[in-house]
Amino acid sequence: MAKIISPVLFSQHFKIDPKVLDKENIFDPILNIDTLLFIDPLLLEKSQHDIIKNQSSEQLRVFYENIISLLEISQKIGDFAYNSAFNLFPAKEVDGTFLGYGVSSSSGRGISKINRDRIIETAFEIIRIGIKDPELFIVLPLFNKGIGADTISDITTSAIKKSLLDFTAYYADILKIKTIKYSIDGEDEISLKTHFEKKYHQFFYFLVIF
Repeated sequence: MAKIISPVLFSQHFKIDPKVLDKENIFDPILNIDTLLFIDPLLLEKSQHDIIKNQSSEQLRVFYENIISLLEISQKIGDFAYNSAFNLFPAKEVDGTFLGYGVSSSSGRGISKINRDRIIETAFEIIRIGIKDPELFIVLPLFNKGIGADTISDITTSAIKKSLLDFTAYYADILKIKTIKYSIDGEDEISLKTHFEKKYHQFFYFLVIF
């Protein structure tokens, strides 16, 4: 098993009093390994942060509504609409959340094709029997064997990525952390990058809520 070597907290690296982060209810992640925590999509609308409570909840709802819309017009597994819905599910973990099981780095495993196939097939079957509630689809991965909190968190993070970026930008300004523009999925206007030392291979970060 890989060992944790010299973990570095966000507050340590940026020389911020941890009490300041605690007061703002901001997560203080370890920057060179993952923290064994995950984002629960059912808790987003309960956040005390408006960006998360309102914006991210809406983004997650739209994400699943788009999948439902495509599967509604799909005639069979593997057709164009079905594959388009499948492709909305992320194959790769969003870099920079520092959440998950990694103990030697903060690079995630992502979501396997097998698990994405399981989720989308279950969604297709549910829609075929007339269930189309986005609230149900938020917990849809739980209906599949072998899919746990890490996969649900990865899907949620991908769906609400813009909110996490906006949240990060807002608090980076408050905490006086210098940032620069960085392109993520071709969207420079919502992207940023910290001035990390090169010894940290992970160059993105998001300030993640409790």
